[in-house]
Amino acid sequence: MTKDEAISATRIGAIAACVSAGISSVVAGIAILTDAGGELAVFNDPLYVVDVVFLLLLAFDFAVFFTHYLQHKVPILWEFHKVHHSAEVLTPLTV
Repeated sequence: MTKDEAISATRIGAIAACVSAGISSVVAGIAILTDAGGELAVFNDPLYVVDVVFLLLLAFDFAVFFTHYLQHKVPILWEFHKVHHSAEVLTPLTV
């Protein structure tokens, strides 16, 4: 694999991780913001907003962790992700 191919594969892996985490966060946010009747909850209570933000951050963090876990366990994902582990120089894309 050439250096350009490695950089491209790293970018694809990073994009896939971000998309996965973003989708998970949106789904979690919609679930949190809707009440039992399926209507959006009203932000009358400031603590409710803090709770929602905390839960969304928690969901996002879990999604990033789980995506990374899958990249180690699923062979096709590992093919893209292993570039990240073979980097000789640390950059923002290879950390």
